[in-house]
Amino acid sequence: MFSLVRQIKSEHLSSLLIFLFILICANSTVFFLGRTLIPLAPSDSLLAGTPYGYQGPVAKSPVTLDTWGSFNGNFGYDAYTVSSLKQGHIPFWNPYQGLGQPFLASGLSAVLYPLTWLELIIPPAWWDMVWLLNWLLAAFFFYLYLRLLEVEPIVALVGGAAVLSTGFFQIYLALREVVAVAAWWPLLLYGVERTVRVHTWPHRHWVLALAVYCSITAGQPESTFVSLFIVLLYAMTRLMQTRERRGKIFLALIPGTLGGLLLAAPMWVNFAAYALPAYSRHLAGSKVGLDSYLYNATSGFLFPGLYGTIYSWPFGKFTGWDWDWSPGWAPALLIFLAVVSLGNLRRHRGQGQLFFTILTLLTLAKFCGVPGINSLGSLPVLERIYFVRYAAFLLTFGLVGMAVYGLSYLARLEPRRLGVLIMGIYPIWGHLHKPMALAFLATFGGLGLAWAILSPLALFLLRRSRPDELNLFYVVAALGIFWQGIAYAPDGLSIFIKKYISFLYLVIFLLTVILISRPRISISYKKMATYGLIIAVLPKVIISFLFPSQGLPKRYNPLTPPPYLSQLLKVQDKGIFRSYSFDSAPAPNFTAPFGLSSLGVLDPLAPKGTAYFIHKYIDRGALPLLLGGNMLRLSIDDYDPMDELSNNLRYYSLVSTKFILGQNSEPLAPPPFYDTDALHYSKRATWLIHPLEFRIVSPVEVLSRVDVLLHTVKFGSAGTVSLRIFAPDGSLKGIASLPSGHLKGWQKFVFPPITGLKNKEICIQLSGYHPNAPAPQVVAWVYPKAPKLGFACRLFSAAGTPKAFPLIYEDPDTKVKIWENPGAAPRLFLAPEAGIARSWEDALDRLKYTPDLTRQVWLVEGPLLASTWPLNSATGKILSFHIDPNDIRANFEAFTPGILTLVDSYSPGWQAFLNGQEVPILLVDGVFRGVRLDRPGTFKLHYSYRPPFWYLSIALATFGFLLVIGGILSNYFKKNSFLLLLGEYIL
Repeated sequence: MFSLVRQIKSEHLSSLLIFLFILICANSTVFFLGRTLIPLAPSDSLLAGTPYGYQGPVAKSPVTLDTWGSFNGNFGYDAYTVSSLKQGHIPFWNPYQGLGQPFLASGLSAVLYPLTWLELIIPPAWWDMVWLLNWLLAAFFFYLYLRLLEVEPIVALVGGAAVLSTGFFQIYLALREVVAVAAWWPLLLYGVERTVRVHTWPHRHWVLALAVYCSITAGQPESTFVSLFIVLLYAMTRLMQTRERRGKIFLALIPGTLGGLLLAAPMWVNFAAYALPAYSRHLAGSKVGLDSYLYNATSGFLFPGLYGTIYSWPFGKFTGWDWDWSPGWAPALLIFLAVVSLGNLRRHRGQGQLFFTILTLLTLAKFCGVPGINSLGSLPVLERIYFVRYAAFLLTFGLVGMAVYGLSYLARLEPRRLGVLIMGIYPIWGHLHKPMALAFLATFGGLGLAWAILSPLALFLLRRSRPDELNLFYVVAALGIFWQGIAYAPDGLSIFIKKYISFLYLVIFLLTVILISRPRISISYKKMATYGLIIAVLPKVIISFLFPSQGLPKRYNPLTPPPYLSQLLKVQDKGIFRSYSFDSAPAPNFTAPFGLSSLGVLDPLAPKGTAYFIHKYIDRGALPLLLGGNMLRLSIDDYDPMDELSNNLRYYSLVSTKFILGQNSEPLAPPPFYDTDALHYSKRATWLIHPLEFRIVSPVEVLSRVDVLLHTVKFGSAGTVSLRIFAPDGSLKGIASLPSGHLKGWQKFVFPPITGLKNKEICIQLSGYHPNAPAPQVVAWVYPKAPKLGFACRLFSAAGTPKAFPLIYEDPDTKVKIWENPGAAPRLFLAPEAGIARSWEDALDRLKYTPDLTRQVWLVEGPLLASTWPLNSATGKILSFHIDPNDIRANFEAFTPGILTLVDSYSPGWQAFLNGQEVPILLVDGVFRGVRLDRPGTFKLHYSYRPPFWYLSIALATFGFLLVIGGILSNYFKKNSFLLLLGEYIL
């Protein structure tokens, strides 16, 4: 290692400093004005408002495409990792989120990624520096690879600068695991290529090991798989091209790559063990690997801003485009240079140029759904990958690589820009009647076209006037790429300011080229580069001073605790009870860093039983991976979280949800006295052509509200939907109607109280009226397996419902309110009865028929447990309770034998100890974990978690470390390694 430092060329050290300076200039508001790339309060974030105590500007537009991942996800993961490490724990498990789930094995947590450890010494307000470091490494490693391909030094520098100007890194920067994986991909190529060229290269082992290890532990499994798979194909191709030394090169690659793979075993082994049986959105057979853009959406990559800024839809949504899955964009001059390289491919078929061209064309073909290439997404494993998003770095590096060669071979302008523009105009043409669409086309589309046409012309002007000053030509080309990249970078400014910035940079670029094209003006390329970086900084810094209310947020610690936090920690009593947030107080994943137990979830994976319990019994309208009250509504059924709390209160109480938080929402009661979905039959949509009805014997005296699940297929259509209540004699007791123009989700039909219904059969009829409608407009839901249920509905005894829970605290600063659910069970309880279920699914299904969920539980394995313990009598009490990241300890006094149940997720890897002796862990209700108590008494309970294959993965990592060290030592002793000697003997 030390010898390498001494041998590094000053050129490479200088290039690293240059890239650092360029990065600083590109993010001038971050470095010079104390702003942060962390989206504290972007308009499209899950956060309502700003973190507690923040007084700075609020971003006018998002600074990242994934506000869930960048803020609520990644920042929360890192904060929990840092807090656990500072307490002396490697966070294997997260007991504070949801019902508890594996943390290290989830992948995105990036616990073992070396750059994450920097956050131990960097204040949280500056953690975006770590994300910027990933971007810097991407540019530097790509520069090293280009130099290895014998690209001229200054042209390779242009390539690195182009990496710092591309939209992929800009819009995914805060989604740190995607950019982190992409950052190490060029180093993987460098290590393979350097070893292929010189199989005795002394640093091959640790370079390959480091690149493989960081690619795996960076945290994005899909990007990691794509990265390693492409590098594997690259290595195989290079091996096929080297016939004489093929065996030696193959053996030279093994210690580093295998060692890096084994070093990362604590991450990937345990991730695989968890991910395969877990609940995920990337299920086998989901075919998300076939998702692609149509060709007419590629203009969004080629012309930044043609469709507006991030998350703006000036032309309306159309097939083949979605900002959430955008691969980013590339500056117009970069695209032009890449096209130039295509024109010279036949004349100069170099290895690097051919590789980048094939990579770019194949990636574009996959993104655009070209038959044959796109079908690769149906293969096992590949079918689970969102290529357009998580493989977008391949397109970025491929285009930059092509542009590098195009810059070297540039001779003439090729007239292909107009054809690409037509592709971009086609899908928006039908939406140009909107005034806002014309404004966006004039500002963003027009500027994109101007950059695409005028910047190449400017290069030709410079090339003709100064034919011998190639370095100056390269620097000016780099500035054309870099300035446009800065102009379109997400920076929190309004779209109207951004259009002026883009226009300003274009004018400065053109004037600069015209000025220096005059022969009498003498300027060196170094002075030109300095001038270019100054110009990159000034406009946005000046604008930030002129518009202090706009731009990126100021430096602020998002982990600043609000006043209500201490109160919530106090009433939770060391985690015996959980809370649940309907608003953003606190947001998902922001509870674990404070040791706060919350039912809210934001995670890519979940134990399967836990996920189905949340879906069936907690919130039927939310994805189990994204549970956050009003903040995460994903289902078309649009279940109201408030109604879900009322309808499923007994299950919220079962999982110890004692405290409800909200700022603009208040929990209401009582629950409906009849709910068709409570029986969990599958629903089927049906057109409301003829009246739907069903009969029910009313268990209550008064009926005043009926909720029905409806959906208008064609918004804006005239008509009504009516609900009628008929008495047993057929007389009409009540009618309520709603306009059918815009129905989505559960609709409330409110009546004047209809009385005298107790124990009487009533008929409820749903009908629709649509004058002059050529086709049905409204959809209702029915139950094919239970036609007697009629249609999906809920019946309420009273329309105006009183508050169910007492208010115990109101924060005067944040306006956060905390309500208490008096019926919540503690997190640890003793059930005196246990029945036997056929499977975990059967146990989970039996919960809806169980009268008392804390008295009787269901086990997958026997024997069953019967009890004569008196009803309504306490079965035991908690003497002490304590939670750590990987351990739960409790002292419990049991008054009777039973199943001591902890309402936390069951997962392989847990061990249970009673009074110091290990005991079997039981799967309770298909979800939770418990132990059997055969007698009354006082027990010390200790749950300890290690990933199921932790010790195996540590052994593999140790072997990988020894393998890499052995390879390094073999170089120091100038001897062939054992593998090389064995390989030579075999070959």
